Amino acid sequence: MKSNKNINKEAIYSQVINAGKRTYFFDVRKNQKGEKYITITESRKQFLNDNGKIVFEKTKLFLYKEDYEKFVKGLSEAINFAKEGETSDSDFLLDEDSIFDEKINSI
Repeated sequence: MKSNKNINKEAIYSQVINAGKRTYFFDVRKNQKGEKYITITESRKQFLNDNGKIVFEKTKLFLYKEDYEKFVKGLSEAINFAKEGETSDSDFLLDEDSIFDEKINSI
């Protein structure tokens, strides 16, 4: 008999980014309530020294809709700082006040 644990584990959208030794997967999935969430997976090729076998090490991040804006803002700030050495509030989709206002208005 099949377990219900794997229901809705299939991605309904998937994007693959090949980046040298790493591959990133951006998958949109649905939970049991039908709500969408995103999984971001980093896959890296690893060689085992003892027998030369190749394995793939995977790291997965789950991102839920209530965190999308804050996640994008934080990622944008980090990327901007890595590129430019500084951050600028005008470069972001939402500032803290508009995120707060959106949450209040949705209640």
